[in-house]
Amino acid sequence: MEEVAEGIPEMICTPTSSSVNHQNNAEIMNLSEGVNGSDGNRSVSENDIAKQQQSLESRGKKRKREVDDVWLRKLQENPLTLSTEFVGKQLDLHIKRVSKLLEDNKVFVIGICGMGGVGKTLLATLVENEVKRKATFKDVFWVTVSHNYSISKLQHDIAKIIGVKLDEDDERIRAENLSLALEKKGKSILILDDVWNYIDLQKVGIHQKVNGIKVILTTRLKHVCHQMDCQTNGIIQMFPLGCLKEVESESEVDEDEDDEDWELFMLKLGHDETPRTLPHEIEEIARCIVERFKGLPLGINVARAMDGVDDIHQWKHALSRLQKLEMRQVVEEVFKVLKCSYDNLMEKDLQNCFLYCALFSIDDEGWKINKDELIMKLVDNGQINENMSLEEIFDEGNTILNKLESHSLISSTNSSSVYTHPLVRNMACYILKECQRNVIVKLNKRLTEIPLSHRWATDLELVHMRDYDIEEIPEGIIDVKLDEDDERIRAKILSLAFEKKGKSILILDDVWKYIDLQKVGIHPKVNGIKVILTTRLKHVCHQMDCQTNDIIQMFPLCCLKESEDEVDEDKVDEGWELFMLKLGHDETPRTLPHEIEEIVRCIVERFKGLPLGINLMARTMDGNDDIHQWKHALSRLQKLEMRQVMEEVFKVLKCSYDNLMEKDLQNCFLYCALFSIDDEGWKINKDELIMKLVDNGQINENMSLEEIFDEGNTILSKLESHSLISSTNNSSVYTHPLVRNMACYILKECQRNVIVKLNKRLTEIPLSHRWATDLELVHMRDYDIEEIPEGMSPNCPKLFALILNELSISRVPESFFMYMNNLSILDLSYNEDLESLPDSITKLRSLVSLILKGCDSLKHVPPLGELQRLSRLVISNTSIGEVKGLEKLIKLKWLDLSCNKSLNLELGSLSNLTKMQYLDLRNTCAMMAVKDVQGMNMLECFGGTFDCKDYDCYRKTKLELKAYHLTFANVCGQEIRIDDYVDLKKFDSDPSTKTIQFGDCKNLGHKLPKDLTCLHILKNIHWVRICDALSINNSLKMIDIISCRQLESLFCSSGSCSFCTNIHKLEVLELQRLESLTVVYKVVDQSLSRSGIFSCLKYFNISKCNRIETLLTPPLVQGLRNLEEMSVCYCKSMKEIFSVSNCDDEDSTSSIALPKLTKLLLWDLPQLKIVCKGSIRCGTSLPKLVINLCPRLDKQHPTIEIQDVQIRNF
Repeated sequence: MEEVAEGIPEMICTPTSSSVNHQNNAEIMNLSEGVNGSDGNRSVSENDIAKQQQSLESRGKKRKREVDDVWLRKLQENPLTLSTEFVGKQLDLHIKRVSKLLEDNKVFVIGICGMGGVGKTLLATLVENEVKRKATFKDVFWVTVSHNYSISKLQHDIAKIIGVKLDEDDERIRAENLSLALEKKGKSILILDDVWNYIDLQKVGIHQKVNGIKVILTTRLKHVCHQMDCQTNGIIQMFPLGCLKEVESESEVDEDEDDEDWELFMLKLGHDETPRTLPHEIEEIARCIVERFKGLPLGINVARAMDGVDDIHQWKHALSRLQKLEMRQVVEEVFKVLKCSYDNLMEKDLQNCFLYCALFSIDDEGWKINKDELIMKLVDNGQINENMSLEEIFDEGNTILNKLESHSLISSTNSSSVYTHPLVRNMACYILKECQRNVIVKLNKRLTEIPLSHRWATDLELVHMRDYDIEEIPEGIIDVKLDEDDERIRAKILSLAFEKKGKSILILDDVWKYIDLQKVGIHPKVNGIKVILTTRLKHVCHQMDCQTNDIIQMFPLCCLKESEDEVDEDKVDEGWELFMLKLGHDETPRTLPHEIEEIVRCIVERFKGLPLGINLMARTMDGNDDIHQWKHALSRLQKLEMRQVMEEVFKVLKCSYDNLMEKDLQNCFLYCALFSIDDEGWKINKDELIMKLVDNGQINENMSLEEIFDEGNTILSKLESHSLISSTNNSSVYTHPLVRNMACYILKECQRNVIVKLNKRLTEIPLSHRWATDLELVHMRDYDIEEIPEGMSPNCPKLFALILNELSISRVPESFFMYMNNLSILDLSYNEDLESLPDSITKLRSLVSLILKGCDSLKHVPPLGELQRLSRLVISNTSIGEVKGLEKLIKLKWLDLSCNKSLNLELGSLSNLTKMQYLDLRNTCAMMAVKDVQGMNMLECFGGTFDCKDYDCYRKTKLELKAYHLTFANVCGQEIRIDDYVDLKKFDSDPSTKTIQFGDCKNLGHKLPKDLTCLHILKNIHWVRICDALSINNSLKMIDIISCRQLESLFCSSGSCSFCTNIHKLEVLELQRLESLTVVYKVVDQSLSRSGIFSCLKYFNISKCNRIETLLTPPLVQGLRNLEEMSVCYCKSMKEIFSVSNCDDEDSTSSIALPKLTKLLLWDLPQLKIVCKGSIRCGTSLPKLVINLCPRLDKQHPTIEIQDVQIRNF
């Protein structure tokens, strides 16, 4: 318990000064109202008061004579007792701060935290007495919590102290009774001392409210304060005397604080509150003893061990034993208290990290160290895994340091350095000593010789010596020669050698880990050494300070990362060219007979441009002219039976796999390689691949979708950084066929059976005997297989994934799934001729994922209600009209029925699916009911259609969607479609992922969701102005309006228009086929301007709006500083683009600023006369101007200004 360390004070006082050592007269008067406990008052004689006053004055607390009588009289009325422990300016400030917090009606919980023995219990006691003296609260209750806390025990402890009996066995009833009892007590304070764990105050029965109970807690664990809802300014952090965290510069340190620890020590040695005086020669030794405790009251208080000692020899002996940690009574009492924080760490790894932090963290000031240096020492020592990126290492390292600081075992003066209190460091040495582990940690400026050899025992694990006046290490002390065997000397010699070489290049080939070039002795600089490194690991390039544009990423021949239209046609035959050069001699390509060349091209194509495979194959077949051998080689290569070539290729490729280290990541790679083939042979959508990893159990499904995609993309990024997969863009990844074959090879070596085939020439599915009983996965794509034989029943009890894509089958036999009881993933996508699924699919009770995308002819799926484990169902782009049994799939989390033009759903059929996270019903005939979704509290991504009349009802649902694309349309007769297909899995990365589309809705005054970023209005024949129909939104970034024939204007200047007054983030505006549009912005109040509406606008496109004459009126033109691109097309009445003035004077000219304009397109505007009267001030470069079919355009306007250059020929 902490009271052992901090103690309950023998005598208490409550000063209110800002400096304990220099109190003025008024502050001394405030000292006159002390309270000793809660037992009432007692009288004090003038002699007692005089003694106490004398004691105050001896400690520097002076008073003026003219107030003596007042002070004495008040002191007699409210007796004062003094504490020998009340020392230090900060303690006084803390009391004032707690008092102020207690007066704040917004603060209910106050935390006092700090290391063991720093004085937390003392501060709480002084606050208690101050409160009782001022009578600002009715009662103060004190409960010591300690380690053996439980809600039941705490409830009974509180009940006992407030005089209430809690006999009930039910915790909630006890809490209710306790709450009522505390409520009767009125405005009171509850002090919870020595708290080690989070306490749920509500469960205890303590309810926070104004004029009710307030809680003060003392703890060593800062995070406990935060967990218990202490506001940041409601946490009082205490530090050892003279060790203020806030004060760093010596000029700011109060000189009176220098001797606070000495003052406390002398008071402890004295009697009757009179400090002891010591002979000069003893005082010097005593000061050394005090200095060892570095201001920690816990250590200083145990000075009672020296109470009454006058013999200088005993003092010297005490100092010597204290330095060696042999002063058993003192050491054990101090370390017993401090070690509670160490024991509370729980995790053994964290305890070890603390021990090494304590041993490492001393520097010139004795006990500080740079955080980054300390973290790297933990890496060097194996406490932090070195096989991570530097960012991950520093993240983990700072997390460790934060935990240690939260446990008051280390402290930080700023964001860059930490320190360990010397007593805590000594405790760490003591713990190691108790564990029979030997270390030497020394900090002593007076030592001039290194400890002799016999001190360096054979079991010595660590030596840390700093700040010694040691000038040399004697020969033979340490069995190490400081010559070429020393890393630092080697680095220095190497550095000098490189320097002599001058301007040179060092190539480091096949790098697999971060290399500290400085430690090696390589110092890159101008006209010095430059480094080129080759590595498979892209993150290593970044770790070794390669700038992004200095990293050259290489790809297989003809497999460039850019889009296909950028590929140079001359590079199509690069692989073939290399192969023929390798077969030839003297750099002369070989020529082959035509019949052999066809076979050889097939062989070369198998390596997909990878030089490693091409070179090996060419070397193996060099000199062969027999067509049979070439055909045999191709056959064996297709079956991965060409052992010499394949083993050599896979041996090289597998190094990347082995370097993954983590088994889970290796498994993820294997499945990524097996899943990632599509139309082009080896690409797959990232999101689909991630979801297959979820279906397969490689990613935990019990997370939010956002967390799943974060983890999935992290996995893919790691695999790409290891050159095992590649990405063509942000949406798809691919695995090189040889890397995929290597994955199959690895599985084969592990006795795991899979079938992965991609071959357009295969016309029959492999027979049943090829489907062995130990088969785990089948992935076949792009075959000309027209049917699966009737009666075929592969016996595959271990098969968990079956992917048959892009075949020519029209049906699947009933018998096919009979013996696939373990099947979890079934993907029959892109089988365009598939018309129906067999009823036997309903017997696949282990099925987790059923994917049917792009099966254009599919019309029938059997009722799916029996697939109780199904969590992902995708049926999209099919001809299906209904899906039965959905209401029974209560584990379903992902349902995609989009783009099924014939699909209808029964209203309410989805209301049971409360675990749904992803729901997409866009571009179907399915009209949703609000009751379908209002119970889906886990829903994150939602696309679908509602009736317009249900809009307000939907808006009142409590769904917290991260991405949505919803259409509200008139059910009667309107075609329901979504023009811009939004990827619902992009979350916040794209503004269009929070989209609402309005169709032909009649009602006005729709309140838009606050987080809506994209608005579509399509084929509405009722609305005249969108700001009349819609209201309230401050997040809108995109507006797209198409074919709304009654719409006359968009925005207005009315101060009462909630839509126009809140729209300030609009970036994109698209207007098409608006027959009645006459003005974008309608001025209804001349005194108001809404120029801010377009202040963020970047892209503005308008076409086929034939009644509008002036596009942008002056209020809007003023706010176009962010406009980048603008196009105006096919508007028959358009006369002016930018109007800079309201007057009709044709000679009136002005200028507008479009500093970011990059493109202006004016096309087929027969009435256009003026772009802008005056000049357009652009940025640093001329925007791209495209003007066509504008016969009446005035060529004199405008002048384009680029900085100081004017271009008049528009």
